[in-house]
Amino acid sequence: MSLSDAFQRARRYGLGRLPPVDREGQDTLTGVLDCPVVRRSLSVRVLSHRQKADTIHGVRQPAES
Repeated sequence: MSLSDAFQRARRYGLGRLPPVDREGQDTLTGVLDCPVVRRSLSVRVLSHRQKADTIHGVRQPAES
């Protein structure tokens, strides 16, 4: 299952964590997906990429208040 599908499923069922299992259908637990932690990590990466793109294209960032 893709990360996007996992987040949609977690949201649908109101879950903050999902237990990934192996692909072989053995239902062997391979870890725990902590959705809030992954979401924050993805947000940081997206913002970083956006800032790099803005720098490359000469877009000025608004001043912080």
